[in-house]
Amino acid sequence: MKEHKVGLSMTHVNNGVVLAAPIIREPILGGSGQISGDFTVESANNLAILLRSGPLPAPLTIIEERTLGP
Repeated sequence: MKEHKVGLSMTHVNNGVVLAAPIIREPILGGSGQISGDFTVESANNLAILLRSGPLPAPLTIIEERTLGP
């Protein structure tokens, strides 16, 4: 995550429900970071499981397609 994102919220949403909305306190440069806040043990564990599961499939809508050639 780039330095210009520091201070912004990184909201985690699942099925339209906001699970967490932490503020980015420092750049995430090495591929890992830390989320802190007022979590219960259960909610922290649930969020960790969700984040470890990887990206979820998202629908893709093609708005325009072009082919370039000589």
